[in-house]
Amino acid sequence: SDEFGPAMFANLGSRRELAPEGKQVADAVLDAKIHQLQDPQRVAGLIQRLGDPSPEIRGQAVVGLQGAGAAAVGPLLSVLADPQRAAEHASVRAALVAVGPEAVGPLMGMLDASDPKIVAEAIAAIANLRAITPSYFVLRACCDEKGNAEVRTAARAAAKRIWKCVPSRQEAASLLADLSRRYAKRVEPLPEAPSGRVVIWSWDDAKKQAVAKSYQPDAAARHVAARLARDAYAVVPESREMLLLHLTTMLQEAAYDHGLDHPLTADKDSPAGKVQALGPDTLEDVLRFAMQEGQIAAATASARLLGQSVGAEALLRRAAQPCPLVVAVRHPDQRLRLAAVEAVMRLRPREPYAGASNVGEAVAFLAASHGTRRVLVGSPRTDEARRLAGLLAKLGYVTDSAATGRDLLRKALQSPDYELILV
Repeated sequence: SDEFGPAMFANLGSRRELAPEGKQVADAVLDAKIHQLQDPQRVAGLIQRLGDPSPEIRGQAVVGLQGAGAAAVGPLLSVLADPQRAAEHASVRAALVAVGPEAVGPLMGMLDASDPKIVAEAIAAIANLRAITPSYFVLRACCDEKGNAEVRTAARAAAKRIWKCVPSRQEAASLLADLSRRYAKRVEPLPEAPSGRVVIWSWDDAKKQAVAKSYQPDAAARHVAARLARDAYAVVPESREMLLLHLTTMLQEAAYDHGLDHPLTADKDSPAGKVQALGPDTLEDVLRFAMQEGQIAAATASARLLGQSVGAEALLRRAAQPCPLVVAVRHPDQRLRLAAVEAVMRLRPREPYAGASNVGEAVAFLAASHGTRRVLVGSPRTDEARRLAGLLAKLGYVTDSAATGRDLLRKALQSPDYELILV
């Protein structure tokens, strides 16, 4: 690879006449080169050369660290956290900036390190890289009056460098909450690897290093949204809105990780357990908030938890208008609708409550389910309906057809199993 260059091997792997052996050889050579560039002993040697009197050798060391990419960030920060190597700090900081965007991921993971020196240096490096989105993750430290003074000073200096001012607590929480919502709604993009997955770094306190984990893009967005919401609540813990955003994004991530068809277990230290411990009033607020935010998995989880909460039955008859749990029984999402109906039935209300008729209608509607994935096709042409039915059968759907608009509406209202209606 050193003699011929990576471009030649990339070209070798893309040539059809050499497949599959060409790609296998190219991948093996390039992987070996990456391992060589990221070898810990090589990286340590390059860092030592940053203090060499020769500008040429120092320049070669910086180029080598750039080639190591993310693997160089941890060792570089370890030097910065060591006061006995203060003479090397200036050249190491310059090398860290030279690594460029590849350094951002590990630096963000290091923000959760237990050593305040590492955290402070990671914040300073993020500021030097002028990475706008990652800088949001320093806002919590910027507003934490009870936190480590060195970390807070570094965070405020980073804020001044990027935003030209230090945001107030309310401003910081608003920035964090807004970005959390943007990730939750997939408005804010995440950088994807060539594999189509997203790499997110976190801190491993046992190993004393940042570690990378690969996520599907949707899962990565939920993870980042939950972290930002957690920080927003930490900045203004007195804000009810930030509490609900934090709990909602936490439940949303947990529900997907656990599996949407499997209720969350309310163990003491689990996300569901933490939310349930706050009582039925907060659970009801989370359900309402999650439906407003379009976080349906979190709404479904909170509805299920409400059905298991002592004293939640009183919520049904507390107001003249249907409570959020009763409103949820008419939600378009079938999973949420079923969870809400089950929760109401578990609570066994003994007195009348607003919206009780909606629950009865929902029970009858759901009872009509055949437990199959169905599609309703509306077409006056039977041959076209059969053609579509054949295609949909390969995807696991049972197809019903309607020749008229009236028949289409009648069938659509009778069955809860339709996932698609094709007209």
